[in-house]
Amino acid sequence: QNRIIAVEGAEGTDALIKRSANFILDKQKVRAILVKQAKKGLNLLIDQPTIGLTTLDQAAQAKIKIIAFSADECLVLDKEKLLEKAKRLDLTIYAY
Repeated sequence: QNRIIAVEGAEGTDALIKRSANFILDKQKVRAILVKQAKKGLNLLIDQPTIGLTTLDQAAQAKIKIIAFSADECLVLDKEKLLEKAKRLDLTIYAY
């Protein structure tokens, strides 16, 4: 519905996803998207945005259907396992 329902704070991605699940209203019709990218000015050597298997589990539980991430900024853990799991969970992974 073209709106942002949450922005990640110090609590991290897992807590963001759990908190956001309460705002995904019509879980059958709304395709919620999780977007991972570095905030402006973030030192990627100290705090790099990361996507892993836990991210997929949390997203699927919250009925998020798409995970988009900045390919230049994000670290993908266990890429092959992640893609296999995304397929099993019917999640779309989009690198931009």
